[in-house]
Amino acid sequence: MAAEESVVRQRLLAKEAPLRSLSKKFLAFATAIESGTLEKCEEIQQELLKELAAYEFGMQKARCLIDTNRQQVDEYGEMHRGIEKEMCANVQPCLLVKFLRYHSSLPCPNAKHDGKCRQLHIHSAMF
Repeated sequence: MAAEESVVRQRLLAKEAPLRSLSKKFLAFATAIESGTLEKCEEIQQELLKELAAYEFGMQKARCLIDTNRQQVDEYGEMHRGIEKEMCANVQPCLLVKFLRYHSSLPCPNAKHDGKCRQLHIHSAMF
């Protein structure tokens, strides 16, 4: 959250033209209050309020975009973890099949187990 605020602050300080324009309108309004007529003050106030509303809308839009991007990153992370989990679940049976194929291809060391070795070889060949 602090990093996000830092990025927003840097962006505002670096090149945010609407913020600079808003600051100028505010200073013009403050100057008009001190030395202008009532009509001029009301006119500048309305311009200032319009510009402030436009700036607030832009900030809300940026916040919405940030939230959407954060949600997408979280969803991609969950998807990635699911894929990794699925891959791990599939790798273990594959390794077992390879292990069984290798061992079933070897000659059976004990004549008593020769039938079982042949069955193992037949079952491993199915995969």
